[in-house]
Amino acid sequence: LYLPGCGGTALLAPTFNLVGKEVRGEIYMGAIDLHKVPRARLILGLNSSLPLPSIQLVLPPIHSNKRIVLPYVGLKDARNLKIFLRSYMPSFVQQLRARDGSHNQFLEDYSKPRFIYFSEFTRTPHTLKALSSAFKGQALIGQVHTSEHQVFGMYGPEMLPAFLQFVDDCESKLVAFFAYNLTVPGAEEDFKSWAQFVLEGQRQHAQICEKQRQRRAAQAAG
Repeated sequence: LYLPGCGGTALLAPTFNLVGKEVRGEIYMGAIDLHKVPRARLILGLNSSLPLPSIQLVLPPIHSNKRIVLPYVGLKDARNLKIFLRSYMPSFVQQLRARDGSHNQFLEDYSKPRFIYFSEFTRTPHTLKALSSAFKGQALIGQVHTSEHQVFGMYGPEMLPAFLQFVDDCESKLVAFFAYNLTVPGAEEDFKSWAQFVLEGQRQHAQICEKQRQRRAAQAAG
């Protein structure tokens, strides 16, 4: 939120615009001119004496119809602003473990294309979080840490991090693994490339399942 002509707005604008470009595809960012939208503070439930410019993170309602608005109060530099924004990004990435059965449950769901991210770090990358949100209900995305020796040993990717797609016959037979190349500089930050990889996985999954359906139909008819 800002008022045009304000010195603080002029100082913040380049950083805000830079961050907006870097998180495009992950987070929606916009600027509200309070001269044009004077009720914005009221709509967001903010105090009318709120100092400007002000950065507010609006989270979608989870358990009620009331949105959550969180103020950013840190240093107004690109690095800290990105950390703040991404720390609240929703994640639908499944943490896969042997001891709680989550890995087996993941393997037994053939209804959607499946992908697993392997890493030596416990954190979930922001790009993976964004991917899981974008493809919620359309693809299953799991994460395995190297400390999960039993699960990690089943796949043993030679290079980390790794992002693998399961290719199966939509019933129980694993056909192949496809890997997204994370060794290319900047690949882990490239949301569009990750998304393209998942879209291609969806296409392959649909084709294989359709061939399987046609084969079963032909067997039933014959």
